[in-house]
Amino acid sequence: ANSKTLPSSSTSIVDLNNLLRNTASISHAKTQVESCLREGRDAYREFFKTSFGVLVDRIFNFQDGRTAWLQEVSQPGKETEARLLLELLAPDGILFQAMLAADQQDFHTWANCTGSFELWQYFFSKERLPARTQTLMRSQKGQDLLNELVHYRGRLMPDGVHLGVYEWFVFW
Repeated sequence: ANSKTLPSSSTSIVDLNNLLRNTASISHAKTQVESCLREGRDAYREFFKTSFGVLVDRIFNFQDGRTAWLQEVSQPGKETEARLLLELLAPDGILFQAMLAADQQDFHTWANCTGSFELWQYFFSKERLPARTQTLMRSQKGQDLLNELVHYRGRLMPDGVHLGVYEWFVFW
């Protein structure tokens, strides 16, 4: 399943993931991500299932000490790369439009192997949440307060929050 070729494309999801993990070129990565997303809604499922987390890691990178793209483009002489990253992250760009489309109820539910339907959600761990939110999560009263907020309502788990595609990106 991981070697699936994107519809009408010669780039596999595995190739895209390897490119995102290993390339220093924001330009090349941007081109490949946008090409994948231009394939349409059929490509979204594989992209958000396997590649989106890799892309978010490259943009923000809080894990392995490698320079995040946001850090990279803040350096002098990186204006072209900064412009390309801004284009990729533009609210009216294909990535944001695909995130919003993926969060539509009719798109992000699918039958699992048992025939039931599951929501497509990402997990945001408690440790990455703001300190105040972590404190509130420790008590039932605090959880009740958090559940009054739209972005937490019905999404709290003991060890974090389940979010849709767009929300997960914004939480980073």
